[in-house]
Amino acid sequence: SIAAEVANALGLEPEASARQNFQKQTNNSTAYQDYLYGRYAMNKRTLAGYTQAVTYFQKAVETDPGFGPAWSGLADAYSFQGGLRPPKE
Repeated sequence: SIAAEVANALGLEPEASARQNFQKQTNNSTAYQDYLYGRYAMNKRTLAGYTQAVTYFQKAVETDPGFGPAWSGLADAYSFQGGLRPPKE
């Protein structure tokens, strides 16, 4: 929405495909809810939280494979786990 306001202030008209990106990126409420649960679990900043987040993000991408933020969250959860696990893992 901020990008849309800036574009309007500058007198620019974004293409139709770009306008779609300003909207919510999934219409599936179950996928969105799992995404939010995943973000909540990640904010615990613990290994258990990151592990739980992976589960939620995986459910979100299974429900809506085109939901980009869920894929990004899954990558974040895996990435942050690396700093908390023993080096041999």
